[in-house]
Amino acid sequence: MSQVGLLTKVYRFFIYKHERIGYMGKKFKILKLRTMILNSDELFPLAETTYKRNARGVIINDPRITKIGMFLKKYRIDELVQWVNILKGEIAIIGPRPHSRFFYEKYIPDDLHEIRTQVKPGWLKPRMAYADFDFGGFEFTTERKYLAELKINPILTKIQYVVRAVLPLCFKWQFIPGGKKFNCSDNFEDKLL
Repeated sequence: MSQVGLLTKVYRFFIYKHERIGYMGKKFKILKLRTMILNSDELFPLAETTYKRNARGVIINDPRITKIGMFLKKYRIDELVQWVNILKGEIAIIGPRPHSRFFYEKYIPDDLHEIRTQVKPGWLKPRMAYADFDFGGFEFTTERKYLAELKINPILTKIQYVVRAVLPLCFKWQFIPGGKKFNCSDNFEDKLL
């Protein structure tokens, strides 16, 4: 086997490319470190019908994820290679997350279908500017807020959201909708009520 062939196999083993919807509806391949078994795409229909999804559409206890993959996903290490997508101009640092056609049609609210393709998708999602918790609805609430603010002042909005997204969780309390105080030991969902 040639060195090029070997490098290609190693690359495919560690790097996963997946087609996503980008700016103006254009399709592109997003890069991720591989977190699932090699034939995970072929097993998707089985996982989709066998396992439940959480409020954000993620398969709960997905058996296709490897143990190393769980670690990579937990700490978002699997997304670090998306800086290549940023450098290629396919995604921005912050913006609506790019989703597959399947996820887009099934889980994205109808009112966001066209609006979210009018801006470049992002590596960081707007929800991370508030708090990084996964429960239904909040992601799209913050996405709508971000898109509305982006129309008024694009540059300032992007800067504010990037700064908020990288703040440690303890300091995000002042940015939560309604100005309700939040500390690290609090249950975030209780603060939204």
